[in-house]
Amino acid sequence: MVKKPEKEMTTGSDREPVLVALGVRVRELRTAAGMSQRKFAEAAGVSHPYMVTVEAGVPNVSVVLLDKMAKVLGVSIAAFFETGDSATKNMDPVLSKIASELYRVANGLESRRDAIGELIAELEKRLGKSA
Repeated sequence: MVKKPEKEMTTGSDREPVLVALGVRVRELRTAAGMSQRKFAEAAGVSHPYMVTVEAGVPNVSVVLLDKMAKVLGVSIAAFFETGDSATKNMDPVLSKIASELYRVANGLESRRDAIGELIAELEKRLGKSA
């Protein structure tokens, strides 16, 4: 019987280099966009403590989360893997802030879709009775 290796706490020296590099890029792009870590985490739909670990390069980040973070920042997913100043140099902080705000508003609207649908149905019902 093969014994599975035990999970160990991740330390700075044994983190995957690609995850560390990703965390650094996330932090660079977030700060270039002028967003706090807390606001960025909220807009991306994750907790602040989790975002801290993402920027530290600890967890494997899903493609879904990469997509959400990219939308919040107004960049492509590829921007997380670009090196040098090319991604941040071409990034307009104002447009990035607008993209972040639009993404936050869109998420809020999506969560209220059912309530809006119920209100419309009630309005149609009342209008139908009065006609």
